[in-house]
Amino acid sequence: MAYAAGMSAVRTNCPHCGAAYKVVQVEAASDPVEITCRSCGGPLQGREGRFLLKYFLVDKRRKAPPPVTGSRHIRVEGAA
Repeated sequence: MAYAAGMSAVRTNCPHCGAAYKVVQVEAASDPVEITCRSCGGPLQGREGRFLLKYFLVDKRRKAPPPVTGSRHIRVEGAA
């Protein structure tokens, strides 16, 4: 994935759910970064070389249901 240097925004989509983002590069220290999609929780690329990638959610659409979490609350359709 190629990004323009500086503060130019590039449009991209989450590879897991299709949520749309604008991404900018910010020069930053080489600390490890973990970034997840705000729509589905899937991993997103956090760095490109010496640049940190900053994601701005534009559209929260989904292609698939969200990942299953450890929630104990279950809603049963048609239950009273």
